[in-house]
Amino acid sequence: LRLTEVIVPTHANLGETVTLICNFELGNARLYSVKWYKDEREFYRFMPNNIPQTQLFPLNGIHLDASSSDVNQVTLTQVNYNSSGSYRCEVSTEGPNFDTALKAGNMTVLAFPDHGPLITGVMETSSVGDYITGNCTSGKSFPAPKLSWQINGVKADSWAMDKYPLIEHTGMYTLYSRALGLRFKAERRHFQGASSSIILKCTSVVADLPAETTKVEIRLASATANQKLAQERLLNKGNGQSFNSWLLVAGALYIIILSTIYHS
Repeated sequence: LRLTEVIVPTHANLGETVTLICNFELGNARLYSVKWYKDEREFYRFMPNNIPQTQLFPLNGIHLDASSSDVNQVTLTQVNYNSSGSYRCEVSTEGPNFDTALKAGNMTVLAFPDHGPLITGVMETSSVGDYITGNCTSGKSFPAPKLSWQINGVKADSWAMDKYPLIEHTGMYTLYSRALGLRFKAERRHFQGASSSIILKCTSVVADLPAETTKVEIRLASATANQKLAQERLLNKGNGQSFNSWLLVAGALYIIILSTIYHS
C-alpha cells in the first residue's frame, strides 16, 4: 500500500468549492476503507464492500457534496472560516496485513481580495518641483490587506505616505479594505529612462497569498509643451495690452472731438 498523491490546497477562497484528492496504489492487496478526517474528527468514509459504500459524519465547517465525492476525492462546498484546519486521508487494506497509510495537509480559508489595488488621483505628466500625489485602495478581503508604495522600484519612505483608518465592510462575513496615500516633491532624479518618467507601484498583500501590484507612469512635461504654454500666456498678455492701448486711443479721440464741437 502506498499513497501516491494527497492534495489539500493551502488556501481556499471563502464561499467557493474545494476538492481534496487522495490517490494510492494497493499492489496485491484489496481496499478495505478510505477515511477523511478534519482536525482528527472523521467526516467521510468509503468502504467498497458496504451498502451504501459511503458514509458522512456531520462536522462544523464541512458541507460535503456527496455526488462529487468518491474513493479518491471529497468535494467541499461553500467553505467558510470554520472549514480551516488539518485534513487527513487514511487508506486501509483488508487482511491478512491490514496495512494503513495516511497523509495530512493544512488548509486555511480566506476571503481573497475582490480586486487588485486601484491607483487614483495621479497626473499623467508632471514637472520638476511639482508635488506628486495619489491614493491606492485595496480590494475587500479577510484578513485585512497590507498596502505599500514604490517609487521607481524603491519602497517609499513612511513620511511620504498618508495612512488612513482601516475600512470595515459588514455583511454575512466581515471584510476589510485599506487606502494609502502618497505625496512627495518631484526631483530631476525621479524622472528616469529614455522616456523621463516616474513609475509608481502599489502592492497589496493578504496573509501569504501572492501579492497583487498595480503601476502607473508619470511622464516629464515636455519642453515643447512648456514653451507652448508660455507663448499662450504671452499672447494673452499681449492681447490684453493691445486692447488697453486701443481704449486709450479711442478715449483721446473722443476728447478731441468733444473739444472741437465745443469751440465751434
